[in-house]
Amino acid sequence: MKKFRRLISAVYAAVILCLMIGMTALAEPKAYDYPSAQFSGGAGFGSSIADGMEFINILSTDYFSFDIPDIWMEVEFMTLPDQDSISFCCQPAWDAPGPEDGCVCTIVREYEDVGEDYFPSATYLGEKDGNYFYLLYPTDLRYDPSDEYVADRYNAMLEAAAEIPGTFVLK
Repeated sequence: MKKFRRLISAVYAAVILCLMIGMTALAEPKAYDYPSAQFSGGAGFGSSIADGMEFINILSTDYFSFDIPDIWMEVEFMTLPDQDSISFCCQPAWDAPGPEDGCVCTIVREYEDVGEDYFPSATYLGEKDGNYFYLLYPTDLRYDPSDEYVADRYNAMLEAAAEIPGTFVLK
């Protein structure tokens, strides 16, 4: 039902937007290429118009989707996908000199219910068809704290990562 309401809201907002600015067709939403071999079937990013004509950035895989926190788009985030996980990193921390990778959180797929206690700093996201999903946070420092620019951006992303469970939807 939530998806249907979101779709109706998006269509309504798109029609209003077209009428307001006199467009005859909507431009394609911004999409990010994501190799199809990653996360067992691919993932993709896109934007949709909804909720009062605001752009909502969405990450979608074959298994789940969630709204990307707005600050992540401002900070410039990157992904490190694997067969059973996707890590989200702060691009400025990744690019900075040093060994830190800037990893803010990782969504992991397990094939059995290992429980939140199995992973330190984990949030259970849900299960569908024998796939169990957890949101993991780092247990160590992933940026250079002496670099104020990087530290501010990393911490903004980390704080916003708490929004993921609220918009996480299994497919």
